[in-house]
Amino acid sequence: TQSSAPVTNTKVTSKKKAKFRRGAYKLKMTMSVRAKASNKGRVVGYLSKGKRIYVKAVKNVKWGKITYRGKSSYVSLNYAKKL
Repeated sequence: TQSSAPVTNTKVTSKKKAKFRRGAYKLKMTMSVRAKASNKGRVVGYLSKGKRIYVKAVKNVKWGKITYRGKSSYVSLNYAKKL
């Protein structure tokens, strides 16, 4: 027969560090600048590979809020390196 040891329901929770934070970044490739923090957001311009940007906030996990031509806009931080 098998042992009938009590089974405890242990839930392991990991506290993931936020992948992206506000601060300075350098773009790894040419990026679309969008009006909303989404791939569906209207493209308002482009930033070239190597461009340094300052991210004021992070929205929807990966979107960096920047100022582009005087307006708040967003770039994906998946292809940017934190400086």
